[in-house]
Amino acid sequence: MKENLKKYRSCLFVTGLLAFLVHGAKLNAGIIGIDTEDLLHLQDNFYGGWLHTGRQGLVFLKYVLGNAHFNPYFAGSMTLLLFGAAVAAFLRLWDRTGGKAEEGLAWGCGSLLWISHPAMAEQFYFSLQSMEICLAMVLTAAALYLSFQWVDRHAWRYALGSVCILLLVFSVYQSFVVMYIFGIVAMLLLQALREASEGAEVKTGAYVRRVALHCGLFLAAFLLNTLITRLFFGSSSYLENQIFWGHASVKDCLHGIAGHVVKAFTGYDSVFYHWGLGLLAAADLGLLLWFLKEPGRKGRKNGGVVLFFYGALLTTPFLMSVVLGGTPAMRSQLALPALTGFLGWLGIKLVLLQKGRVRREGIFRAALLCIGAVSLVCGAEQAKVTWKLYYTDRCRYEQDAALGRAVISQIEAETAGEEAELPVFFVGSREFTGNHACVKGEIIGISFFEHDRRVEPEFYWSTRRILGFLHTLGADYIQIPEEWMGDALARSAEMPSWPAEGSVRAVDGMVIVKLSAE
Repeated sequence: MKENLKKYRSCLFVTGLLAFLVHGAKLNAGIIGIDTEDLLHLQDNFYGGWLHTGRQGLVFLKYVLGNAHFNPYFAGSMTLLLFGAAVAAFLRLWDRTGGKAEEGLAWGCGSLLWISHPAMAEQFYFSLQSMEICLAMVLTAAALYLSFQWVDRHAWRYALGSVCILLLVFSVYQSFVVMYIFGIVAMLLLQALREASEGAEVKTGAYVRRVALHCGLFLAAFLLNTLITRLFFGSSSYLENQIFWGHASVKDCLHGIAGHVVKAFTGYDSVFYHWGLGLLAAADLGLLLWFLKEPGRKGRKNGGVVLFFYGALLTTPFLMSVVLGGTPAMRSQLALPALTGFLGWLGIKLVLLQKGRVRREGIFRAALLCIGAVSLVCGAEQAKVTWKLYYTDRCRYEQDAALGRAVISQIEAETAGEEAELPVFFVGSREFTGNHACVKGEIIGISFFEHDRRVEPEFYWSTRRILGFLHTLGADYIQIPEEWMGDALARSAEMPSWPAEGSVRAVDGMVIVKLSAE
């Protein structure tokens, strides 16, 4: 351990520095987003919802880490530390599995591409879970290490350790199922590549056996977690409601899946994707073919296996798309930033494997320069988008807070002298209006005053969101009963919209706030 830390200290420093530079401004800003307001309001009573959606591991980590009573600054600081540790753990696994490859440059490219990916901004928007998500990433790396130790050494203690960790990880966030599969395929690819570089001719049956053992271990953990969840925590329609199969035509579902893949590799019409992923994928494929087709290479017979694992690697981040029949929420695509980082790391490694074998030194240097340049440009542009998203979220929060305080003032003025606290109902919505430096994501850039606007019954859940946010500003109001909503809507029809005088009115034992004429 001590030798590894000494050997990799510069790499660890780079990873930690990148995590701080890219995400530090957001994670220690104390900005409140959706769901976090609910946790701050309800505290321990909030966790029942997670338990019923199969996320009991997340609740467990909340209490173990001492963050059950949420502390935004503690969570933000630990998220930075654990995210850097997670990326470093995966990169170390890749280095270890792939063999010696002058890891410094490859490590830098891999770290930059993974850490800077804008999908992580959408995930870290949910600050109430970001620390636990990053710890689960670290644990996923540990499970991968134990899995490969079991397959290679046939010691059941490794299998048991891996299954126990996966039971926790899969119950933290369901997307870690895809993350683990990605990790398995990436390391199987590196194993096959290392054996080819060493001239080992491994029979196809040996690779089939490895895959079968890994699949068995995965299925054991997945099925056991599913059983535990259903027996002890019940089930929820949360995930089922996101599945398009059966609700849309097969053609539409296939089009949605294909559209997701195209956008991811080309960067077309989305702030979250970059053309660098497609370019790196094509470049790595070319380098693999160059490496495997080298005359006289003893391990050429394993080339088909290497290419098979490479093709599987490119598809694993889209497994959720196949299951859902469309594009999953960006925050759930944890494997996509990891794939981007892996392709940058792999490109450098493949070029370095040719060192000393290329007749002209200029070709080697040019290939190394091209992979490094693409990684740097892609990483820099991803970071710019991530910073824009964080800036947008800050502007959104400040605008929400200003509107929230103004609404509180009007409610207090309208209810002055009331003996009992009146329940509150919000009608309509107010969108976030950013400046030219802002860029909207999926969740980032959406105001508390417009969330859940379309969820039935109309304005009930949006009111709940708004009142939760007002609670974080120091105002504790109760919501009108659902059976009062018909009367409240009828009363609001004759009211002007915010900020006109009369847009906040106490009537019939309740307070109505009309945000817009919807």
